[in-house]
Amino acid sequence: MQAVHSQQRGSFFSLLIGRWQIILHLQSGNREIDRRKKRERKEKKKKKKRKKEEEKRKKKPDLGGPLTRECPITK
Repeated sequence: MQAVHSQQRGSFFSLLIGRWQIILHLQSGNREIDRRKKRERKEKKKKKKRKKEEEKRKKKPDLGGPLTRECPITK
């Protein structure tokens, strides 16, 4: 009877270890997915910011600074 009990305990622990390995594997996969999503969100944010700045630049009228305007003093 003692031998059967030790076999059962061994299989129980092996199952437990197997489950932990599966859980850890899934967690690592989820971590990878989380990193990818975070990266995508950052890229999306940067893209949106770039687009906003570009539109702001387009809306701003060109006032023609001293470099583009002829200076009356140097004429």
